[in-house]
Order: sequence, then structure tokens, then C-alpha cells
Amino acid sequence: MYTLMLVDDEIWTLRDMEMLLRDVPGFHLSASFTNPLEAIEAIRREKPNVVLTDLKMEEMSGQSLMNAVHELSPDTRLIICSAYRDFDAARDAIKLNVADYLLKPIVREDFLRAFENVRRSLAVSAPPLPVYSKMRISFSETDINEAPPFAFDSERLDQHFCLLRYENSASMEEWIHCTKNIGFSREFTREADIEIACKEALAAYCADFVYTAHETIGRLQSYIAVNYSKKLTLGMLADTFNFSSAYLCDMFTKKCGTQLFSFIKQVRHEMACFFLRTTAYTVREIAQKVGYEDTSHFCREFKTIKGLTPNQFRMSSARNIRNSH
Repeated sequence: MYTLMLVDDEIWTLRDMEMLLRDVPGFHLSASFTNPLEAIEAIRREKPNVVLTDLKMEEMSGQSLMNAVHELSPDTRLIICSAYRDFDAARDAIKLNVADYLLKPIVREDFLRAFENVRRSLAVSAPPLPVYSKMRISFSETDINEAPPFAFDSERLDQHFCLLRYENSASMEEWIHCTKNIGFSREFTREADIEIACKEALAAYCADFVYTAHETIGRLQSYIAVNYSKKLTLGMLADTFNFSSAYLCDMFTKKCGTQLFSFIKQVRHEMACFFLRTTAYTVREIAQKVGYEDTSHFCREFKTIKGLTPNQFRMSSARNIRNSH
């Protein structure tokens, strides 16, 4: 699969292109941006195979964005999208690895043709990553003694982490659902994503959930897994993911079987349990680590959920560990 990012300050244009991409094989949409400055930061980190950008945007011109892409990721192919023909931009684009030029309103056939041309160009210089190069991070508090045949231990990030590579995704999914006490990250293909994948796996292990295959909701679960220590409001999440609050809440419930803020609370309290079992942090420090400014509120909520105060939970966990030895 080739990775792709979309950049356009008109949200409905992005949604139209996302719909059209459903008919484009061989490309994975990494992210869509209405803010080109945010897009540049993501391009710097992820170096996608393709960026499709509007030419006229308020925050930054498409020409400036293309220049930035050329500097940050010179192998990235560019597709220009514009409401009118800009021959100066088209001339300059030849120097910047621009593969095609689409006019708005976008015609489906032109869109599909542009991506087919880009796919053929990439196939020569950058063959897509095969399935077996997709990876997940798994987390377990005990070593995995019987790993499946498509797994291997990488350099240990700490005593708990194990990096998995697989060739048969169906077999991997079957193994995930029948294996207990292991948390898995989403799929990733770049070493640069290992740190985020570790956080995803730890949160999935602690809060006992699986990342949904739905692109937006899977990214939202990941965002919460990485940022549960921060203040998370519905408005902020809606702005971050460029969807309405109502859409995010409704889609999250449909795909995950639980409400969005119930999930956030679940992740925070299960991470608190993990810190209470495995660290010497004070209860106040743990409350702050899992996103609570008010320690008293955290303790009341924790007791309501767990039936024990944080200190009682810590002592009970310590007794259980001693009794098991």
C-alpha cells in the first residue's frame, strides 16, 4: 500500500476526495488536513508517498506547501488540485515532482486516472510495502513463551515489549482474539512509529480493548491512548479530527460499543491501576499522569469504579503478588 495525505482548507472538498478514494486501490489515506501548517509537520514525520494539495489556501499557498514537501520529503509525489488553471504553478510544478493536476469540481474519472498514473510511477521507483512488513507492538506483563510462527522478538524496548511481524493478517487476527492478557497496537510500517505503537499497545493491554479497523475511530482511539494524560474535551477532539462532535460520538459508539467519554475514563483508570501496581508514584502523581488535576475527584471516581481507594488497590495488588510467589 502507498501512503497518501490530503490537504485542502475546504472540509467538504476533503470529504468528497475521501469518498472517491474508496474506489482507488493500492493507497492508504494516512490523514486529511484543512491546515497546511499541520500537514507539513505530519509530512516531515511520515514522509508519505503522495500528497494531494489545493493551490489556494488561507494559511499557506499550495505552492509554498509543495516547496516544503520537496525539501522535507523529495521522493513524495504531488498532485495539485485547483478551482482554475494556473499555468505558472503548473510550470513550476514540473520541478517539484508533481505527478498530476486536477481541476475543481473534481471529476471522478480524472481523479481515478491521476492516481493510476501516480501508482504506475511509484511502482517503478518505490514498490509498495508488502503485507509482511506491517507490524504491531504487543504488550504483556509476562513474557510470551509461545509466539506464533510469523512473530519474532526485536530488540527489547524494555522487559515487556515484543515486536511482531506477520505475513498472514487473517492468522494474526485469529491469534489476537484467542490470546489473553496481551495488548496490541495498530499496524505500522515505519520505525519512527514504534514509540506511539508502544503507547497504543500498553493502553490496549491495560484497558482491554482492540483498535477498530475504522480509519478515523482507530486514530481517535490511538490519540486517546497517547494523550490520556492531557485535558480531552469533545470540542477539542472534534477540531483535531475535523468532524462534528455529534458524528464523532455516534461513530465511536457504533464502532467500539461504548461511549467516547466512557472509553476515555476506562483508559485513564486502567492506566492508573497499572501505575499503582508497577510504580512507586504517589496517588497525586498518578492522578496527574492520567489526566486529573483534582486528586480528590480522581480518588472518589476511582473508588466508585474499583470499589477500593487507590492506596487500598495498591496494597491489595502487592499482597496478590506476594501470595503468587
